[in-house]
Amino acid sequence: MFQLPADCLNDIIEYLENDKRTLYSCILVNRLWCETNQKKILYDNKIISTPTTKFPTFNYASFCKVLFIYQVYYNIDRLLRKQQTISSHNLKNYLNIVVQEIFKLFIFNSSISTELFYQLTQICYNVQSFTLELEEIVSNGIVDLISVQRNLKYFEMILCHNLPINNLTNIIPLLTSKISNALINLDISGGILKIKEKYPRVELLIKFLEINGKNLKEIRIGDFFGDSDNSLNLAIAKFCPNLRILSTGIKDNELETLKMIFGSCKSLKSIKIWCGNDYLNEKEALEFVVKYSQNIHELIFYHLFVERIKLLPEELESFFISWTNRKPQKSISLVIGNDNSHSLAKNYENMEIIKKYIKLGFIKKFKVTNFDDVEYN
Repeated sequence: MFQLPADCLNDIIEYLENDKRTLYSCILVNRLWCETNQKKILYDNKIISTPTTKFPTFNYASFCKVLFIYQVYYNIDRLLRKQQTISSHNLKNYLNIVVQEIFKLFIFNSSISTELFYQLTQICYNVQSFTLELEEIVSNGIVDLISVQRNLKYFEMILCHNLPINNLTNIIPLLTSKISNALINLDISGGILKIKEKYPRVELLIKFLEINGKNLKEIRIGDFFGDSDNSLNLAIAKFCPNLRILSTGIKDNELETLKMIFGSCKSLKSIKIWCGNDYLNEKEALEFVVKYSQNIHELIFYHLFVERIKLLPEELESFFISWTNRKPQKSISLVIGNDNSHSLAKNYENMEIIKKYIKLGFIKKFKVTNFDDVEYN
């Protein structure tokens, strides 16, 4: 027997709202007619305070490709603030209630659990970009949602300063084992593999590189505090052949590691080299770049610490002479980050050499910058 959709029945019931006799007869047609009609009758007779919300015809959540939870909160907050009857004291409570009801609509037709993240695991498994901001604890629902992803390419995790790194032990293994090889960008700040501050156990990151390293185009590790580990740098050389951008710490007794990185990562175009303290000085870095790199066209010196040795003008001149003799000839961009009194940019003769090679076309760009420059951080 043909059955009318619920949406059509609702339209019929609304059309008959003034015909009480016909409305009551509709209750006797079948269960669906009764269920649809009784809501109208109960509401009109003040037995229920509001008519029950219609269920959506389709499972709309299954068509959703991007869900910006922040935008949901933001727009509902704007809407509620326009309601003059809502006091500022009650605004947050109403906001949470409305947003919660919207999410219930979003996850309609999922019967496994009433919690949002568990419900999302049933319908959202082809997410390509995932940003996670953590303040206190990592819920199991979040972990499950990450674990079901089949096509995750970009993962960013923003950590609260007070969040213990141990709280991440159930997430990082997912990125090294359960997530597919499609992941090409990993940004932990708190793809590219960008870890600005403290990072989880080195062996977990090495395992991640072993699985996903061939997909990575950019790696930035420890830019804020200068953390580095030679075993991690060796893993970069071994597992990341397609790397184009690298920022990591190489200590003065690890020059062989830098040589291996240049030899393995033949597509490397930009490298940020930390200078000062136990790390390389500018002279060592320039010598290895000109001797062993193949496609580098951007060199960034980042002075996290005070330089032990100043770069002499004749040493800088020697670098550029060697650079101009490379085949094929190409220009280079030179960036000095967090400039201090010992950097090459503080020497007048060095700056005259820089100006000379800019005019000759061998320096494409020269810039002195700092930690606040987002282009190089």
